[in-house]
Amino acid sequence: MTSFQDAYGQLENKFKTAADTEGSVYIPNIPPPSHARYVFAAMEPSLGRWGINPTQRVAYLRNGMTNFAWSMGDFALHYCARTYLCNPGESYHITDLSKGAMLVAQASRDRQQRWLRWLPLLQRELSVVAAPGARIFAVGRQVEAFLHANAPELEVDYVIHYSGTAVRHHLALANRMPAEFATFSATIRPADFLEVCQEVLAECTRMTPEFRGQRIASFRDGVLRNGFTRSALALMFSYCASFKSLNGP
Repeated sequence: MTSFQDAYGQLENKFKTAADTEGSVYIPNIPPPSHARYVFAAMEPSLGRWGINPTQRVAYLRNGMTNFAWSMGDFALHYCARTYLCNPGESYHITDLSKGAMLVAQASRDRQQRWLRWLPLLQRELSVVAAPGARIFAVGRQVEAFLHANAPELEVDYVIHYSGTAVRHHLALANRMPAEFATFSATIRPADFLEVCQEVLAECTRMTPEFRGQRIASFRDGVLRNGFTRSALALMFSYCASFKSLNGP
């Protein structure tokens, strides 16, 4: 019988082939250890600040660059999923609708057509990764609308996207609920957040120890020196509210 890890490995080979075919860069996701109770589907990986030129891309990928283990937004979602969503023993998986990384300007072109090409692989991924009765989250309104239109068999809940371009949306709920936001912000301890960062990076099994250490040091220095921005706290506040609302009172 094919093991879960074997099935996921075969799926990753298909992801890489599809990305190579379209001329994009495949960045592996954090491998799920087993079937996930919750699955988050975002848009597509971004080359962003780390993959601007081919030489830099090769260096990062050789050192085990892993999707959803780079930005403050990535780790805000991890922190909130582990703190406010998952019960003990439950797990989650974060993926993208299309798996080929590209610059933002490039990604916005022909996005719907590209997502349609990738949709069968997302559906296959869900069949492999999602536990029976798993809850599926669309990260952002564009993904939510696409899945409702093109995969109506999926029951999809919406959560806000953590992109820096969506900061005004991150702040909206905090601005409407200033007292609740202030109370929530006081509960976010840098040490707890950094502990989650370390847990997540430890699960990035392809990363070299040196690269993992650099990522941990970067977050440790940034969070301990500067604390959290209002937009980062507002993003976590939004995720907390969404997860508590979905799980009931």
